[in-house]
Amino acid sequence: MPHSSGGGSSGGGFHSGGSSHHGGSSGNASRISTRPFVGATSYIYYTRSFQPRVIYSSTSPDQLRRNSPAAYVFLGIFALIPVGVMLFTGIHNPAKLPTNYASTIEVIDHVDALSDEEEAALESTFNEFYTVSGISPYLLCIDNETWSSSFSSLEDYAYREYLKLFSDESHWLIVYAGKSGSPRENWHFEGMQGNDTDGILTTKVTDAFNSALYDDLRGNAYTVGGAVDHAFHSILPTLMDKSFYVEPAMIVFSCAWFGMVAFFLAAMIVNDVQRKALKGAVKATNVNPASIKTCIRCGTQYYPGSITKCPKCGTSLADDRFIDPDSDDRFR
Repeated sequence: MPHSSGGGSSGGGFHSGGSSHHGGSSGNASRISTRPFVGATSYIYYTRSFQPRVIYSSTSPDQLRRNSPAAYVFLGIFALIPVGVMLFTGIHNPAKLPTNYASTIEVIDHVDALSDEEEAALESTFNEFYTVSGISPYLLCIDNETWSSSFSSLEDYAYREYLKLFSDESHWLIVYAGKSGSPRENWHFEGMQGNDTDGILTTKVTDAFNSALYDDLRGNAYTVGGAVDHAFHSILPTLMDKSFYVEPAMIVFSCAWFGMVAFFLAAMIVNDVQRKALKGAVKATNVNPASIKTCIRCGTQYYPGSITKCPKCGTSLADDRFIDPDSDDRFR
């Protein structure tokens, strides 16, 4: 389907193209928090600095599995996919389109925006463009009422006109709209390109065209016809040159992809860190900070019943049976 190659207006600058027209479940992932939550069980563990910590988890610590090195390797390879795609798609080697379609190269002016001489000059430029690229340019000049009375935007009008005028994907329609009776006032322009032109009319090329046309229409050095002619001549010399250019849509896709990979990587690292921290955690039934005691030898704090020896100096501690009496839930 055809899509916008961008456009501009006297009151709104110019824009790039790329718009297209077209006639999960959640799992029971484990949750760990420093605050209580519904369905959580409290556990006590000791940090490397021998400080007691309380954690709330929906999963027993012994069920937290360590991610294998292969998982990290796979994620790294997964992260490189958009890099490969960008390298592959960023290389542009334009090839002239086959000219075995019904080529229609015309300049249609319904608002007297162009002189006879300008129409002739544009037809000559359009034929040169067709010879070089195989793409058929088509210029349609209308007044603003033609599109604003029935369409929400000039882009929508250009899309419908493309479908009415052409049965292929090898044309480039440029629609110019101006104020009725004074086409150089309140002007707008919009391009609509067939999908087969994408290998030649990249965003880089059409942005250069739109920028040139917008600047010329804003100034006084060119008439409407002269501005369109100059914009085509600004891209013709390098139109079929090899280049490396990554489309903005691909950059956005890659950023989203890398964001997703970063999320999964962070989740894996957090899981491994939590699993390591919770090694030796003990299930507790009544976590009460007021019950914390200190080792008589070294002063290290501990929850009574969570350990039998001081984690720092190894002194035997009094067992107040702080842990769940129905289970021996120590995880090593």
